[in-house]
Amino acid sequence: MVTVRVSPGCAPTSGERVIPMLLAALHTRHPGVQFAVDVGLPEQLFDWLERGQVQAALVDDHPRRRAYEVLELGREPVACIAPRAHPLVGTTPDWEELARQTLILPQRGTALRRAIEEHFRRQGSTPTQLHVVLETDSVAVALEAAGDGLGIAFVPRSRLPKTREIGEIQLPVALEQVWFLVRQRGGSPNRAVDELWHLIVSDEGRKLLTRLGLHHGHR
Repeated sequence: MVTVRVSPGCAPTSGERVIPMLLAALHTRHPGVQFAVDVGLPEQLFDWLERGQVQAALVDDHPRRRAYEVLELGREPVACIAPRAHPLVGTTPDWEELARQTLILPQRGTALRRAIEEHFRRQGSTPTQLHVVLETDSVAVALEAAGDGLGIAFVPRSRLPKTREIGEIQLPVALEQVWFLVRQRGGSPNRAVDELWHLIVSDEGRKLLTRLGLHHGHR
């Protein structure tokens, strides 16, 4: 039996939805494991990994350092939402038209924010030209703000609420968020993290990730 305490970290948005289900599955296999989860943006999580505050991190940004061992969990589609009465709901506008809208975007520096800004940039709209009314990495805040008419938001499709108040704007190209599990390469041995790693690459783990809305990544 694994009888250790492990401190994973996760990024906001879907990270806060994925990590509890992974830990629950791990706890079923190893009831003696205890967890302490920290939530932060990828840059902060990588710093915590360096300092040993967390032993693994669930992030949506691939680390650039070779000191990390990285496992791709999968990809999830991102949806663009607005109040159902918004004139663009049900249509497929181009990025030039989207750039004229009031926007609710993820925090600056995040992988999803960079991907969104890159699409706008290709259509001639620089980040400084966008009308960003709210920056947040909370999906709940983005959903509420979009539903209240503050602007259009970009959120994981798996988090779309079943309500008639919010409608979807079809994006001209597919937008995805990619999730990775990261740990220090050659770091202090941690049996619970090893077991979490093994769980994710197992058939059980892949089925769980699929139920969470993640398309399979590479093993």
